[in-house]
Amino acid sequence: DRRDVRAERGSEGITGDAQYGGIDHLHLLHTVTQQWKDKYLHSWISLGGVFGGAVKLVKALASSGVIDYIPDFVTNRFKFREVARTVMANYFLLPRSPTWSKDETLLQTPNRNYSLGNLDALFNDMGYPLGVEKWRAVGGSAYIGDPGVTTYCFNGRDVATAAGYVYRNQADFPDTVPGTMWGTGDGTVEDRSLQVCHSWPSTQHVYEYSGKARGGHDEILRNAAVIDQIAKIISQEEYSRADDFNKSVACNSVDEGLNGS
Repeated sequence: DRRDVRAERGSEGITGDAQYGGIDHLHLLHTVTQQWKDKYLHSWISLGGVFGGAVKLVKALASSGVIDYIPDFVTNRFKFREVARTVMANYFLLPRSPTWSKDETLLQTPNRNYSLGNLDALFNDMGYPLGVEKWRAVGGSAYIGDPGVTTYCFNGRDVATAAGYVYRNQADFPDTVPGTMWGTGDGTVEDRSLQVCHSWPSTQHVYEYSGKARGGHDEILRNAAVIDQIAKIISQEEYSRADDFNKSVACNSVDEGLNGS
């Protein structure tokens, strides 16, 4: 019944996430039907979404856990690494195809280069074969295609960001912190992962903020211009949603009047 469908559109909501929530949210949107999305979601706001994964997770699992820039005498890096290896989300957030190619080096040692094509070997060589099972459980479970929901993308750019890691001496692998091969992104996530949403047909607008102070991975969350823009989007979307609902109610009233005459 057209009247029921249109009336139910008044229950549509605006959903949002930040950072690593982007890949989780995208996964969710690909596991529900388009009918469900049309019924319940008006739009999606994503802030710094890690849609294609992040190279930083390779270092976290191999050597340094989840804490950066804290010296070992302050905290036990190996304890953090042990914890990091138990967290399934860290495997879910590893770089993934096709954002990264199968043969693109993520971590380099004198004896071997590791990429998406041989991550199993990386886990075995770093002495954590259980990582193979964990990676296989989630490695193919994320989606990067169009979400089917009107989307607003926010991300930082022009900040030095890890693009890969290198061990110059084989004996240092994996228990020392590797050197970094640099690219660009928001300081944590590379451009290619952040910008996956730029090419979606459903993306209504892209907002990018240059430099660490405005667009850094954490700094963007506190950027007053970002907060103000999100508030404007929510206000505009709420007005649009209410307008659509009012129009549908008016249309239904006309239909009922015609049908009753």
